[in-house]
Parts: sequence; C-alpha cells; structure tokens
Amino acid sequence: MNELKDTTTTAMDHTWENNHATENSTGVMDKVSERSKAAKAKISETAADITERTRSQIDTASAKAKETYVEARERVGAASRNAQSNVKSSFEKHPLAFLGGAVAAGILIGMAIPNSRKETGALADTVSKLRNKAKAAKDEALATAQEAADATSEKVEEHYKQSTI
Repeated sequence: MNELKDTTTTAMDHTWENNHATENSTGVMDKVSERSKAAKAKISETAADITERTRSQIDTASAKAKETYVEARERVGAASRNAQSNVKSSFEKHPLAFLGGAVAAGILIGMAIPNSRKETGALADTVSKLRNKAKAAKDEALATAQEAADATSEKVEEHYKQSTI
C-alpha cells in the first residue's frame, strides 16, 4: 500500500508540474507572440517609411533629370542654330575657302582609299613623269635660290667693304 501511495503521490506531483509548466509555457508563448506582433508592426512601419522616402527621392530625381534634359536640349538647339548661322555667314563671306576645304577633304579621302591594280598600272607613267617634273622644278628652285643667295652675299660684302673704308 505504501507503494501505491508513493506512486499516487509521484503521479500527482508530475501532474502538478505538467500543469504548472503548461501555464508557464502559455505565458511565455503569449509574450513571444506579443513581441512578434510588435516587431512585425515596427518592420511594416519602417518599410512603409522607407518606401515613401524612396518614392519621394525618385520623384525629385526624376523632376531634376527632366529639367536638366530640357535645359540641355534648349542649349544644344541654340548652339546648333548659332553654328548654322556662323557657317552660312562664313560661306557667304569666303566661298572659295569652303571650296578649297571640300577639295582638300576629297583629296584626303581619295588618299585614304588604297589604289587598285588598274589604277597603279594606268597611273605609273603619269606618276613617273610628275616625279621627274617635280624633281626638275625642285632642282631649278634650288639653283635659283643659290644664285640669289650668292648675289646677296656679294652685295652685302661690297656694302660692308665700302662702309668700312
């Protein structure tokens, strides 16, 4: 009978402990639930605040970008109109300069394009003749320059001799 009493007492103790533990765990669970709900509300509030600030900053940046674009477009348009006016005015004042520029651009473009075999063959004689004429003109110009330099040197020497006498 003592054994039955001990077993009954032990069973009652366990029941009391289980009930007490259940009560304690229910209180803890309630606290955890409350804190979880509070954290969730705080996170939602913070997210909404961040979203609103981000939208505001995007709207401000968008307005600033649009304003900058409009100003830049207006400046580019004015610069373009000014450049057109300057080119037209310059062309009217100096048409031969523009013609010379166009010819020079054409020559540069032509020089940039490689010669074909036909062109090389067809122009070989002409190129040779032009080189010979250019060499002759260069030699003649050098001879004339040398003669002029000699004559000038002689005159300077004569003048120097006469002024020192």
